[in-house]
Amino acid sequence: MVGVYVESACTTADMKVWIAIDSDSTVSFVAVKLHSESSMGEIYMIAVDPDYQRQGIGAALVVCTYVIFTPSKSACLPGFVLELNIL
Repeated sequence: MVGVYVESACTTADMKVWIAIDSDSTVSFVAVKLHSESSMGEIYMIAVDPDYQRQGIGAALVVCTYVIFTPSKSACLPGFVLELNIL
């Protein structure tokens, strides 16, 4: 049931999703809801696989969402692949 909710929430037109991948496995994701009327966004959902928690991956994804929506963009997750709108 939770998986269906997550998938449907992450595939709406106003949602952008970034995932962290390690060795071809998704280890974390963050979903950002965009509000075009105010040119703002909010972190709607974030999750980290329990085996990868307490390694800074969730925090790095939060920083990435900030970096991506600001003029200066930089590498967010060294050692991990960051992909856009995979879900």
